[in-house]
Amino acid sequence: MIRASKKENSLQLSAFLRSACSLGTLVVACACGDNVEFLNSRVEERDVFAQSDDTLLEGVEESNGDVGQESNESSQEESPGDNEQVLEPSCDGCDVWTTAASMNIARRNFSATTLNDGRVLVVGGEGDSALSAEIYNPESDTWSFTSAPTYPRTLHSATKLKDGRVLIVGGIRFGAQGGEGVVESEIFEPESETWVEVRDVSLGRYGHSASLRSDGSVVLAGGMQTFEQEGFFTPGPCESFEIYNPATDRFSSGPQHINGRTYHGVALTSDDSVIIMGGAAGRDEWRSVEIFGSNNTLELGPELPVDRIAPTTLVLEDGGVVLMGGQSSSGNPYSNAYRLTQNNGTWRWTSFGGDLSQGRADMRSASAGNGDTLIVGGSREANSMATVDRFNSATGTLSSYVSMREARSEHQALTLLDGRVMVMGGTLKTTDVDGNQRRETLASSEWIRVGTSQD
Repeated sequence: MIRASKKENSLQLSAFLRSACSLGTLVVACACGDNVEFLNSRVEERDVFAQSDDTLLEGVEESNGDVGQESNESSQEESPGDNEQVLEPSCDGCDVWTTAASMNIARRNFSATTLNDGRVLVVGGEGDSALSAEIYNPESDTWSFTSAPTYPRTLHSATKLKDGRVLIVGGIRFGAQGGEGVVESEIFEPESETWVEVRDVSLGRYGHSASLRSDGSVVLAGGMQTFEQEGFFTPGPCESFEIYNPATDRFSSGPQHINGRTYHGVALTSDDSVIIMGGAAGRDEWRSVEIFGSNNTLELGPELPVDRIAPTTLVLEDGGVVLMGGQSSSGNPYSNAYRLTQNNGTWRWTSFGGDLSQGRADMRSASAGNGDTLIVGGSREANSMATVDRFNSATGTLSSYVSMREARSEHQALTLLDGRVMVMGGTLKTTDVDGNQRRETLASSEWIRVGTSQD
């Protein structure tokens, strides 16, 4: 088990945050059910089914064939048209990205939540956006400021509770001593647009996952925490799960992690088990899988074939979990996908039978109104991406889809109540031919309505 004594005390927290953000953030959650999320990103998990072969992955080693990269692409700025799938629109207004109104503040590493009335709440982010919140009205295509949260934060989680309120937990804030993990939690009340403080968590974690179970409780897993040392804060992995009970408005400690981690994959199964996969902790990255059961017991699952940081996941209708994308500790992006299935009480990894069109990490996912899922943007080494992949729920296949208007990573994607997929904010990271890197925080938004699959 990773303990605080193993943290890299010489690592400055701000430098760690930058390097961690370059690894990417994972996207798993429900746009309307909100039952799984990671770093505030949302992906619908309903009505999804996939086929896969039953080839057991034994002794699979990391190789060039497993890494979805092409070295001549990674050094160039990606434009929205690069690798774009050209489709004939399947309905009037479908399969075309449309520019929406821009947020009032450019944001990256923030949270975005679809509220029960159809509006969208965004909270926090790095820099000037840390102590602010905005609401998007899809009917008028307008953004407006709402009451600011009590505490500034970025890399936090936002979970829509069963009653429609939004629970904000953790994150990190910066001061004279560097970055400090946020222990204070608060809830946004959509009707009054006000904030209510709730009980503190025991650990000020950031880069964690938050999963909403069917009983309304919220499971916090992984992430990093900060320790004060010689007047400055330094990071180390969180060692235990925590569970929020909305009935008592309290957090309680769960079991200790077998391997502390952040930037991991997470999935919530139909029986309320939380599965965390891969990720990193300081300079260590993990192949291990932990399964936090509905009875709050913890067990090890089968190891991943390769170390994988910042992947994304889908939960299939038949109960299987697909893990795709992410990157290695050296920064090589993965395009391949694996499937985790349970048979007679035993979990195992098999090949999925389909890959992303490009290797990517830090992508976001959101369900389309027809039940398919879009995997949007992300990063490929030092560059943000505009490309999009589509998971076809009817055929269980992955294919390239229409690229966004802007390349972006550290962004958010969610599903509006009318089925449109909306993407907002993030970072445009580019590298020119001379190797010079640029980084721009975005305020822009865009949306698409996905038509009938043409696979």
